[in-house]
Amino acid sequence: MQAGAFSLEPHVIAYRNRIGGITSRQRARFKPLSPVGEDVRVFLLQAAPQAAQLQAVSVKKMDCGGMPCFDVVMNGQARRLTFAYANTQYSLVNIQPVATAFEIRMG
Repeated sequence: MQAGAFSLEPHVIAYRNRIGGITSRQRARFKPLSPVGEDVRVFLLQAAPQAAQLQAVSVKKMDCGGMPCFDVVMNGQARRLTFAYANTQYSLVNIQPVATAFEIRMG
């Protein structure tokens, strides 16, 4: 994991939405504080009618035999996302269930 921050680009993107109004957006970019050797980013997008209904989530970078992978835990269920590097880019190659630390202790 790299320390860094998101910044908004000044250019505003405006488009007509499905109900005929105009919606404006700006692009956010993550900028690391120092140069990085690899660049794999995992974002989890959730939606709920109210913020209180969003689930607690954790994302932890792991090492899977030299391939970058992430353990994502949400709603008590853990999944490992594994990536491979080919043709100058990373691609998601596998999503599989994994045991959480709590499940291992209880097992």
